[in-house]
Amino acid sequence: ALPAWILGNLPSAKVMVATYSDSLSAEHASKFARVVNSSWYRALFPNTVAVSSNRYEWRTTAGGARYGVSLGGTVTGFGADTIVIDDILKGSEARQEVMRAKARQFYTETLRSRLNNPKTGSIIAIMQRLHEDDFPAFLLEHGRYQHLDLPAKAEQITQIPLHRGEVWTRS
Repeated sequence: ALPAWILGNLPSAKVMVATYSDSLSAEHASKFARVVNSSWYRALFPNTVAVSSNRYEWRTTAGGARYGVSLGGTVTGFGADTIVIDDILKGSEARQEVMRAKARQFYTETLRSRLNNPKTGSIIAIMQRLHEDDFPAFLLEHGRYQHLDLPAKAEQITQIPLHRGEVWTRS
């Protein structure tokens, strides 16, 4: 939904979505297509119009795009304004050092360099903590990331600041 929202608000944006497998990447792309092709989306964002699409890429008439990639996949020639990393490792892989290393390497040697402008671009990682040395731990140790920690069960009332001064209360 986030790439659809970004492209709805800025049809010229370029969004890359990275996940752990080609099949999950295709599933995310299919769900994205269902949203952006819906009548309610087209009514809400009439300036976001598809010019082409396939299993990995969806492009707008304004030059924007959503591009899907999986761990170790090719991103040559595609730059992004926003990179969304959604579960770069399967849960079972988070316990395997070789897979954690592969995720770190893919991020440092491939994904991170795909931001069109590192000063204004965004990298958003969505994942659960599964190991003390997992990919989120790597990002927190080696990056300038804001960490939004939402435990599966809220043990206290928490106020989370949103954009435009709004606040979400989680209880």
